[in-house]
Amino acid sequence: MFDAVTFNLALDLLFQPLTLVMLVTGVTIGIVIGVLPGLGPPVALSLALPFTFEMSFVPSIVLLLANLFGFHIWRINQRYCSPYTRNWGCGGDCAGWQCHVPCRAWR
Repeated sequence: MFDAVTFNLALDLLFQPLTLVMLVTGVTIGIVIGVLPGLGPPVALSLALPFTFEMSFVPSIVLLLANLFGFHIWRINQRYCSPYTRNWGCGGDCAGWQCHVPCRAWR
């Protein structure tokens, strides 16, 4: 059964200023870690985890989930970035292609 009071309380928790700041920060950290070749979700979560120790529950969970969301959005977009590779979705191809750095040795 739908409970409007509980839904409104959840929206109040979600749209607090600290929660929105953690949402933007988490997505940004996830995208930055996703750009770097060789780094994955465990590194992104381990970098964000110490910041959550002194936070309340909702902003800390939002930070960690937004971190993973930013990372996976980058990896999903990476599959379509590089038209020069046969194996689409390789780690580091999109980062190298966009930043003009070699991502791997040419064969």
